[in-house]
Amino acid sequence: MPNFREWTPSEIMAQMPEARSVLAKHFGREGISTASGFRLRDLARQKDVELSDVIRDLNDVARATGMPW
Repeated sequence: MPNFREWTPSEIMAQMPEARSVLAKHFGREGISTASGFRLRDLARQKDVELSDVIRDLNDVARATGMPW
């Protein structure tokens, strides 16, 4: 699995469009649309979101969609 902590939400969604719902669940629609330059770890810190929960959910989506990492 990739190190999603270092990716921006837009990079994640470009590789895995299904991730939009996961990111919106944790950061809200506004959170992902205004977070273009933030790495996921920085965004989680800024929004006071548990990064491990976001990573777990992203990995689950990647497995479910058969993403070849």
